[in-house]
Amino acid sequence: MTLSLHTINCLGELPELHEFILNSANGGLFHTPKFLSYHLPEKFPTPKFQHHHFIVREDDEIVGFMPGMRIREDDEQIFKSPFGSSYGGLIHKKNLYYDDIDNLIFKIQESLNNDFDKAFVTPPASIYCSPNPIVTGK
Repeated sequence: MTLSLHTINCLGELPELHEFILNSANGGLFHTPKFLSYHLPEKFPTPKFQHHHFIVREDDEIVGFMPGMRIREDDEQIFKSPFGSSYGGLIHKKNLYYDDIDNLIFKIQESLNNDFDKAFVTPPASIYCSPNPIVTGK
């Protein structure tokens, strides 16, 4: 699996991302661009807070997404996932092998280590991850 990492600084209208989250193994409402944009910019004014989201692709297909916020505090750069939500963390494509998920995490961790002083990530609870009959209705 050859992966490329992309960062985006605003969510705007990204139908491809919205569709990916809804069809992912562990994404949900709290990861969608529409939900994450709800409080901005009133709650998270710039320049202290800036969108900083990771999209991981295999060729042109999104296989991973981590929503986040760059926070400038004192002289530190802090990455926080989630922001304005209960949970964030890595959202990934269904039916990936452990090694593939490990590679997704490594790609993002590499960027976090290079670009931030600290990182705080709260992944979704396992009850929200598929296959889950409570979430999927199946």
